[in-house]
Amino acid sequence: MVAEPHASSPPTDAAAPHRPIRARSHIQRLLVSLARLTSIKYRIAILKAKLTLRNIVLYIVFGTVALVSAMVGMIFLYIGLFQLVADFIVWLVPGSHGTKWAFLIFAFIHILIAFAVLLICKKMVAGKKKKNKPHHAPRVAP
Repeated sequence: MVAEPHASSPPTDAAAPHRPIRARSHIQRLLVSLARLTSIKYRIAILKAKLTLRNIVLYIVFGTVALVSAMVGMIFLYIGLFQLVADFIVWLVPGSHGTKWAFLIFAFIHILIAFAVLLICKKMVAGKKKKNKPHHAPRVAP
């Protein structure tokens, strides 16, 4: 008797159940999708980092320009104020050297400002210190 060839031979792909092949393809698709998602998230994170760095650089550049402009403006304002004080002193006391008195007045004003700043700083530092209160042990009820 001749044995039937399909009974003793291993099952072919046509006869084998498709579940392992489908499960393998689902896992492959899942891994490919996960890799693509990771790649997209990575690109988004890099883009956000680049935009943040660009914003920081822009803030530094524009802040520096604004700071230099403000300093130059303050210098010219200071010069103009000094000229006004000198002219006022010459107008007030004819024949005097207004610039000498203007220098003295400006020096006095700056000394007053320095003392005021020191007093304010001293109050701010003293206000932030915690008062050392004695710590009592908690009372235990009998």
